[in-house]
Amino acid sequence: KNQFKIISIYLFVFIGLLFINMNQVIAMNNNNVGTSEHVYNSLEEYRNYQNLLVSQQTKAQEVINALEHQVSETEKKLLFDQLELIHQQIIITQQRHLDIQQQITINLILNNEITELENLHSSLMQEMTTIINNMPLYVSEEQINLLRNTQIRINQNQNNINTILEQIRNQSPMPRINLSRNRSSQRR
Repeated sequence: KNQFKIISIYLFVFIGLLFINMNQVIAMNNNNVGTSEHVYNSLEEYRNYQNLLVSQQTKAQEVINALEHQVSETEKKLLFDQLELIHQQIIITQQRHLDIQQQITINLILNNEITELENLHSSLMQEMTTIINNMPLYVSEEQINLLRNTQIRINQNQNNINTILEQIRNQSPMPRINLSRNRSSQRR
């Protein structure tokens, strides 16, 4: 009867370890979302933003000149509308940059949490291995409970890792901006 109990405990532990190790191997294959796959700092994007600022400055000077000289109200209105359009494009560009920076920050935080949880997972696995190695042939109920509690903590930790990975997967993807010079920038 005791041998059956011991064998069932070892089977329970080894199946748990096998399941956890398999999840750990699967989790290792996930790409770090905030790094190489998503490129943000593009020279082209920066040039476009810089061109918008220059256009705004030029258009503002045209508005000032129109106000100082005798220009028709229609031309003044057209200049103001053009200046407003450029201003709106700048706001949209700045908002897009802010959104991307916020997403990068969120990804860094989530990846940090995953790293901490994976470190905890490793220490829990080490703890489980130590408990199993130090266990006598006939185990007490206290030792069984210790194993069970460690297994529960490992499962909770794995659930936390999976939750964070799911949060990362569910985020809207950051735009990919090619760093290589494309045809439009080569024509200049």
